[in-house]
Amino acid sequence: MDGASTLPNRLRWHRNARNLSQRKVAERIGEFVDTDGELRTMSPQMVSKLEIGAIQLTPKYLELFSVAFGVPKADLLIEDAPSIGAVAPDGEPSLSDREAKAAIRLYKLNAFFQGLSSDAQDAFLAMARDWAQRRIKL
Repeated sequence: MDGASTLPNRLRWHRNARNLSQRKVAERIGEFVDTDGELRTMSPQMVSKLEIGAIQLTPKYLELFSVAFGVPKADLLIEDAPSIGAVAPDGEPSLSDREAKAAIRLYKLNAFFQGLSSDAQDAFLAMARDWAQRRIKL
């Protein structure tokens, strides 16, 4: 679970917007079952590590923070992305784990693409168009 994440997030932004300390966020989240099935307790240190990307922001953590802040999961990922999914009347974000994983994959692909030279971007797009035409059989 530990390991540097290259995925920027807005956890600190949402926490500061609500005037919450890392301790208060940790208290809001409290105990949870992690992806390994172990019972854990969110700590202020863990909140800090998630904010800076020292711990990977998994779909499980996205769910915990989206509930704690009352926002869709996608709002925690990138600053300029529109919300993917709305908040249901019961307060639960409607973004599924599958959608959250897809958003993470798209963001990583975009970050990779932006790091390419202009020529490499053109080659990548040509390859993608060619693949799509073969796949769709245009």
